Amino acid sequence: MKARDHSLVSSISSAYIYMDIFEAIKTIQTPRVITWSRSLSQQEKQEYQAEWKQRQEAEKLCENYMTYLQFTVREGHAVALAALELFDVGVENRFQYLPQIILENLAKAVPGALQGLYTLMITRNLFWGDGILYWEADPDTGDLLLSLLETDQQDGPKHHDLLCALAWIRDERVQEQFNI
Repeated sequence: MKARDHSLVSSISSAYIYMDIFEAIKTIQTPRVITWSRSLSQQEKQEYQAEWKQRQEAEKLCENYMTYLQFTVREGHAVALAALELFDVGVENRFQYLPQIILENLAKAVPGALQGLYTLMITRNLFWGDGILYWEADPDTGDLLLSLLETDQQDGPKHHDLLCALAWIRDERVQEQFNI
């Protein structure tokens, strides 16, 4: 994707980072071309190392909170959709948590970027750490999480994730559920 092809880029200063994040996600999403073996030629080993270095740089960019600070809400939303796509296609084990890391960084750095995506995140069981992904969730999302909590095993790991997500939601109806 080139900057001139993407209407979401609102400024030249954010265009560089904006394009880099999409390129980084695409790099992670693309299956490796070469797998390591001792029988690789010298040229194949160099290609392998170059590809590995590019994947490491892509990972660092996606993990870096500073990457997300210049995004507008629309740009952040587009990155969130790309992260969900990354989750859906699956990636090698090393990068399995990268979609959640991207979404967490967006939740912290770009208020409003995840609006409208909470149901998609819930259906994919995307709960991360302390539940911060859901801090701006709407009341309907809170109701959905509460209904899932009622049907979940109380001692299961998902139960803990649901409680953490609900703890971030600022809706009064959700908060009332915790006042005993």
